[in-house]
Amino acid sequence: MNKILCALSALALCVSPVWADDDDEDEAPGPDPRPFVSIDAEHIENKTDDQTANFKSLTDRLNNALTETGLWRVMDMKDMADAIKKNNAMAVAANTKKLDEFETPGWTIKLAVTTYAVASAQSTDALMGGTKNHEQGKVELILRVVDQKGETLKSKNISGQSYGNASASANLKEQVLQDANKKACNLVVAALIEMTPFYIADIEDGVVNVDIGKPTVKVGQVLRVMKQGKGKKSKRTGKVTKTETEVARIQITSATDEMSQAKIIGGTISPGDDEDDPYKKYIVRFTDPDQDKMNTPQPTQPAAASDAAPF
Repeated sequence: MNKILCALSALALCVSPVWADDDDEDEAPGPDPRPFVSIDAEHIENKTDDQTANFKSLTDRLNNALTETGLWRVMDMKDMADAIKKNNAMAVAANTKKLDEFETPGWTIKLAVTTYAVASAQSTDALMGGTKNHEQGKVELILRVVDQKGETLKSKNISGQSYGNASASANLKEQVLQDANKKACNLVVAALIEMTPFYIADIEDGVVNVDIGKPTVKVGQVLRVMKQGKGKKSKRTGKVTKTETEVARIQITSATDEMSQAKIIGGTISPGDDEDDPYKKYIVRFTDPDQDKMNTPQPTQPAAASDAAPF
């Protein structure tokens, strides 16, 4: 009987298809490293003139916009707290002492709404004469992104505005408010994308493959490639922060739901010594308009000519 089993095993090996070779197999799926994101809907600060304002449509739309990107695991506050406790337990089991060292962070979105209203306005029609009535929807808020230790990672003022002709629809006030609401939510999502690191899967024949898909990224968009350096310790806070230096910029040439391809339009991306992940020290980030403005040297204006005698 044993001889028969051995013969059958040998036969099975002989007829095994070529595509079963280990070298050609796809990589096994790994753990999901996406950050948890939660909206602190119960503690939204109402700084508007209407203290009875209800922001449920704002949080519902924001929750949907965050989920649609696929970049984060979006959870409500209770589920977030449970997940962080579970992560902490897993970190202890893995001998990881600090929350900072656990690979799946949790981000909480805290909002302070300063404007959430529709205002009526008039404008003069220069061609036809007379005036036109308009409705202006405005949603303004202060965004804070907080980590699981309660430290603020990002703070930004958000403003979404929408306009409409008063004669266009009987329900115009609600329409312009919801349109402003949508624009504000998109700006919140954009602020979180600016914080989110993306990674280079590989570079083949000059084509950079990045783990970001559409609709988050668009063809023609320019992204920053940062290289991580040694951690620097702050003498003021004692916190160690990994340094990042921009080494290149890439432009997206095509994108699927999961990955995008790009060409290098400036700088250099060189592989490291790690055979399994030669580009592990590189991080791809979206351009941050505020950051770029701060880091871009402004041209020095020439001194105005003066007839006054020098000091």
